[in-house]
Amino acid sequence: EPPSDQYSIERRDVNGHYEKSNCYWATQREQCNNTRTNVRLDHNGVTQTLTQWAEQLGLNAKTLWTRIFTLGWTVEKALTSPTRQLSKEA
Repeated sequence: EPPSDQYSIERRDVNGHYEKSNCYWATQREQCNNTRTNVRLDHNGVTQTLTQWAEQLGLNAKTLWTRIFTLGWTVEKALTSPTRQLSKEA
């Protein structure tokens, strides 16, 4: 039984079988970060999905995507450059 209804079965090795040694209970967020279609970025020896980097850095994932795949920025520049702050004029 899952720990709660927030969890479902996830495989450690997506090419492996659904067997006890290859499965664990995971949240939807964990499962979303463990798909083949994710864009993974390496920075300073750490590999995370684009979404995980965005969450960690307080950036919008679409901003990171645009910086790298539209503007052609390096991963280093995309992850370390601040975003423009829009003024809050009345």
